[in-house]
Amino acid sequence: MRLIGHPARAVGLERLLDHVLGLEDVRVTRRIDIARHWRAVHPHAG
Repeated sequence: MRLIGHPARAVGLERLLDHVLGLEDVRVTRRIDIARHWRAVHPHAG
């Protein structure tokens, strides 16, 4: 609940996740996975 900033918004987050997970071409991922992808695909030139 703390991830969205306010415990009362947890129901809204749950509804959003239920909706997104019901879609076919949508992937839910963690920030660390996105960062690892970008680091592997777009390495720093320096």
